[in-house]
Amino acid sequence: DAFWCLVQICELYVPGYYSQGLEAVQLDGQVLYRLVRKVSTVAYKHLQKHQVDPLLYMTEWFMCLFCRTLPWATALRVWDMFFSE
Repeated sequence: DAFWCLVQICELYVPGYYSQGLEAVQLDGQVLYRLVRKVSTVAYKHLQKHQVDPLLYMTEWFMCLFCRTLPWATALRVWDMFFSE
């Protein structure tokens, strides 16, 4: 069951995240960067000033679905919301 759940996640919810060129991750990184620019211009300007590309910090977040960066209880809540949608 766990394997087939992983297959569904990879094929339906994050397609292209684990492809050779990581195209989907790169695209989602650009979407995140534009969202940061729209929501918090201060953060956007700070990241630009220090030449921090979104792929440097968001790749791990997105590829492991936040399980390595959030406290475990919070990661479980994120996953609950993810699976319920």
